[in-house]
Amino acid sequence: MRALCPSCGFHHEVVRVLEDGHGESRKDVYQVAPLAECERTWISDQELLEARARFGVEAIVQDDEYDV
Repeated sequence: MRALCPSCGFHHEVVRVLEDGHGESRKDVYQVAPLAECERTWISDQELLEARARFGVEAIVQDDEYDV
């Protein structure tokens, strides 16, 4: 699984997904592998929504759907 980075616009490989908060305030936080172009290692679900709006591509893609 890969997550769209709001900083660089590339999909980072997701290392793990953590849940933050409880109940209605719960959100997912994605730990991602850094890229040579971008050293970011954490992306929140809110940042994924912003990245999708900014770059106009899917926020989460499966590895078999990912084109390099």
